[in-house]
Amino acid sequence: MISIDFENAISLNTIDEWRAFIRNNPNSANRSEAKSILESLEYENAVEINAISEFARFITSYPYSNNKSKAEELRDNLEFAKALSTNKIFDLKDFKQKRPNSHLKLKTDSILGVLEYAVYVDAPSLFRLKNYISNYPSNKNYEILLSELISISEQNNSMDLIIYAASVEGLNTTSEIAIIEGGFRIRGERGITSELNKLENDIGNLLDRHPDYISSISELKSLVSESPEYLTPSTPEFSSYISRAHHEFSFAEKMYLRSYVAFLEFRDRLLDLNDHQIANTLSSINSIDLNNWWLSELVRVYEDPIAISRTLKGKVNSDLGEYVPTPTSDGRNMYYCLNDTRSENIFMSNYENGTWGKGQIISDLSSDNSNDAPLNISTDGMELILFRSGEIMKSEKTSSGWSTPYVLSDLNIGSWNAGAQLVSTKEAMIFTSVISDDNPHKDIFVSLIERDGEFSTPINIGPVINTSGNDRTPFLHPDMKTLYFSSTGHGGIGDMDVFMSKRQVPFS
Repeated sequence: MISIDFENAISLNTIDEWRAFIRNNPNSANRSEAKSILESLEYENAVEINAISEFARFITSYPYSNNKSKAEELRDNLEFAKALSTNKIFDLKDFKQKRPNSHLKLKTDSILGVLEYAVYVDAPSLFRLKNYISNYPSNKNYEILLSELISISEQNNSMDLIIYAASVEGLNTTSEIAIIEGGFRIRGERGITSELNKLENDIGNLLDRHPDYISSISELKSLVSESPEYLTPSTPEFSSYISRAHHEFSFAEKMYLRSYVAFLEFRDRLLDLNDHQIANTLSSINSIDLNNWWLSELVRVYEDPIAISRTLKGKVNSDLGEYVPTPTSDGRNMYYCLNDTRSENIFMSNYENGTWGKGQIISDLSSDNSNDAPLNISTDGMELILFRSGEIMKSEKTSSGWSTPYVLSDLNIGSWNAGAQLVSTKEAMIFTSVISDDNPHKDIFVSLIERDGEFSTPINIGPVINTSGNDRTPFLHPDMKTLYFSSTGHGGIGDMDVFMSKRQVPFS
């Protein structure tokens, strides 16, 4: 039986009337129907008012309503529009965080991706790059920044960022393959089997989805351990091999051909050829794109006459060994080390009439009981840093000559210390040291000069420069950005080669 109160509520059909009926008739048989009608009216009211607060109230009050999903969509539409209207990335991120399951998630990610990309381009940083890689794998600019991240990994010869990118969820096939091949280039570039073994541990989750690359690892290991006969220059096999179109090479062959091991095979076998054969072989190599940096550099050096070193004119050179030239800033004098039958001593030559004169020993800086060599002379010519039997020392010029050299104890941190250079601003000293007798490879260090003239604790300049090989003879250009040094660990075209590194604006 329908009560008078229920009939009255039906007649008036307002939110207040239905609330009153439900409140005043807790035991009514029509209570469920009344609640359903009230819920519909509340939803219609929220739609009509079209305010975030109204939809929020409805969702809270009716968590099991059939209209809840519609109300959430309408609420999200309003919150999304509000976030967009402020034109601030923070507000869109806040919306994304509050509504992770919103129907607008993809649209939010798309817009955020565009905005974050613009921010990164305007002010690049590793933090922003990693943030983008983690959060926007579906954005149209993703592959551009993924390529940049992989490039940074290769420049630093580090797998850390590759592994980071491989952990991102939602990658498409193109991105996954780009990460895999980036890993191959880093682990496979030197063609060392022990490095290739690490690749499966690094990015095994991606390799499992692309089994062809697993077989490429096995093939590449085989190529590395069994140097193929087709790498022998001036043979029919070699000519036949390099005449193949590059696209016919397997992935492992391409990786091998760009590796340092492949270059060493070419280089060592070129030693058995005469000049004519070398020229023909290098011409053949240059005719196809093997994408091997060392081979390309060897071809460039061989064909570039400017790259050939020339002996200094004059009497400065003799039948003995002259090395470590240290010219003064005005170019008029040059200190150097001469290795005679007894020891290494410091000499000086004067530049006159376009030639260098015969060197004269600097007795103040030399001793028959030690090996002495100049390392660096200050711009004003008044301070000279020198090497003496494994120690870095210093001497000042006085009216009577050079002072007795004294040890720079703060810089002599290892069993062998050398290659010291006072940078042009006199704010730091950069040098080489062997820290451990058990692992006697040479690393480059820097020590800042404090206001009181004391040296700070030397700092290893890091793995971008220092390797497991020997890294030494640093020279920092007066621009304070360009570092020249020699190394056996970076993979040059000989044994110890000269390298250059530019100091970049640090990633924050």
